[in-house]
Amino acid sequence: ELEHGRTRIIKVRNLPKSATIADIKVLAGSEHATIKDVVLEYDEALRPVGECLIEFTDKGPALDFYIKNGHRLMAGRRLELEFAKEPPGKSISDLRSPLIGPASGRMVLVMGFPSFFNIERARSLFETMFEIIDTTVPAVQEIRYSSLSSEQEGNKVAYVVQAPTEAEAHRISRRLHKYRLWPNTLRWSHTLRARVLE
Repeated sequence: ELEHGRTRIIKVRNLPKSATIADIKVLAGSEHATIKDVVLEYDEALRPVGECLIEFTDKGPALDFYIKNGHRLMAGRRLELEFAKEPPGKSISDLRSPLIGPASGRMVLVMGFPSFFNIERARSLFETMFEIIDTTVPAVQEIRYSSLSSEQEGNKVAYVVQAPTEAEAHRISRRLHKYRLWPNTLRWSHTLRARVLE
């Protein structure tokens, strides 16, 4: 039965929300060179859903990964693996969120801006603090989401920022995570959260 359903693509579920592409490659061990692409899955607000697709160069390494990690625990969570159908395009990278596009690893999600903080202000803030670039994906993109923590904060805005390199994206994320906007001016705090999107 397993033989008939085998493909080059493995779907992994029940990942910790903090899992990265590097973590997935560690699971592959010495077979990591046979991984062609990894697509982490996000919801519409770019929050990780704990799932990913892994595309291997061939069915053999995919089967090895499946056998090796079928009962694996990761951060206390039992991974669920299954073979997935081949994508309609040439690669699973076509399934990556359009907000990330081909800039995977160079995009940073920055959350927690007040609703009045528009995209021009965000772009100005990011340009004064960091090197950001426009490509086929804009350097700064806006995402609106409802605040889950407090009614008084109402709607918040998040921005996706494109860095020129993965190293710069990680620097932006480290610098902006837990950064406080106007800490002495506003009655209520605006503490930003940031993470790299892969």
